[in-house]
Amino acid sequence: MSDLLSAFEITFPIVLIAVIGWLARLYLKFPENSELVLTRYVVYLAAPASLILSIADSKLEEILQPKLFLATILAYAVAFAGIVFIHRYLLRRSLGDSAFAGFTVAKFNLIIIGLPLVISAVGTQGTPALVINGFVSYLLLTPFVLFLHGISGDGSKSAASPVEAILHGAKETITNPLIIASLLGLALLLLSISIPDILQSPLDTIGKSVVPAGLIAVGLSIRQIKPANWGMEIWLMSIAKVLVVPVIAIGIALLLDLDPHSATSLVLLFSVPTAVVAYALSQEVKAYAHESGEIVVLTTILGAITIPLTLLLCKLIWGV
Repeated sequence: MSDLLSAFEITFPIVLIAVIGWLARLYLKFPENSELVLTRYVVYLAAPASLILSIADSKLEEILQPKLFLATILAYAVAFAGIVFIHRYLLRRSLGDSAFAGFTVAKFNLIIIGLPLVISAVGTQGTPALVINGFVSYLLLTPFVLFLHGISGDGSKSAASPVEAILHGAKETITNPLIIASLLGLALLLLSISIPDILQSPLDTIGKSVVPAGLIAVGLSIRQIKPANWGMEIWLMSIAKVLVVPVIAIGIALLLDLDPHSATSLVLLFSVPTAVVAYALSQEVKAYAHESGEIVVLTTILGAITIPLTLLLCKLIWGV
């Protein structure tokens, strides 16, 4: 019972800040699309600042963990491939929609929810999992999804060639501020360059704002909750996201015998709700856009219950 209360104590403040953002949307007359401003601030300033400092202050052997890299890639691959198979061959959807369905279930809110959750539960020992996950997500998963969508021809008159699809995915990757920040932090770490105090202080201040600003943005993004619009597919995809995917991560962590902190961080990250960026990207390319938006809302609501339970299970298995 005490472990369950402890799990809720860690996750409740995270949920509460998002609820405050939702209430602000309802009663404080925040302007339309105000969450986009906050999200842009988080993605382009706060999260990169936090990543640069976290990586630069880490130890190289902590970041370069082959087993954790492998576990992260396997968790993404199993979750993504399973959903793509269901959509493509059981639901008979197009390749583009199937790819983005898999992306919606596999992709989680790494920075806005994952970062504060892991740091609260594991501390700075969770930084390697965050960094590795960012690299795998943005350098492998996202370009691959864009490649599949490109060759499918969904949303356009004709399918892009494999080369065009690869180039488009590469462009999206190398211009991503989170990837740029991660690579910059890694370069500083490899070259043993210390960030000057004149830059350290403002970066630290901006980086610390990632949690409240990001969670408020999540709350603001939840405009209207309409369960009547959630069909069977939305429920199935959302349940797969918050229940099945964490179980997959637990199995992989046990199979590869990860250390307790890495295992707990991995599982907690894969228990986090679908990222808003999944909806934004699917809307941009006109693939699985409506469904991904509904899944973002539903998994965020369900996560208030499932994340504490996942954290409790991690405590029981690994004692962290």
